[in-house]
Amino acid sequence: SLCPTMVHRRSGRSLLDLNGRRTFATTRRRNRCRDTSTTVRKSMLSAVSREEGHRVVVADIGGTNARVQYWEVGDTDELLHTHTFATKDFPSLESCLGVFLKDPMGGKRPDAACFAVAGPVEDGVCMMTNAGWKVDERAIAAGLDIPLVGVLNDFEAVGYGVQGL
Repeated sequence: SLCPTMVHRRSGRSLLDLNGRRTFATTRRRNRCRDTSTTVRKSMLSAVSREEGHRVVVADIGGTNARVQYWEVGDTDELLHTHTFATKDFPSLESCLGVFLKDPMGGKRPDAACFAVAGPVEDGVCMMTNAGWKVDERAIAAGLDIPLVGVLNDFEAVGYGVQGL
């Protein structure tokens, strides 16, 4: 599952976007490209309301690195912060994101988050064998107070990103 318009669930259920509208999407897969975080960001930006001031965290999470970006979306999209973390330095994605969100954002929480992970995703959860992390969209949403969180396979993220080109 993921976020509005580009978000989908394998069961085909609808989701609510940030404004409470029902959204639907279908599964599409594409070949992997080099910069997954860019394609995830483009997908996420198309998914969130274009009203000024919405903040979105996107990340490409592999066995070695977690590349995380924080964007403000609106008429123009502005990259607020970016950082690459070594996954071996953190016990979980939540702890990594806690560090990322702490200082540069002054405690402001994002409106949505989307994570492309290197591994199979089932019902919003991925057990990353290379990093030893369990990435769970519900746990991240609750633990970091982010209202809309999605986790998807990194190959799948590229497919959604292609749609946004």
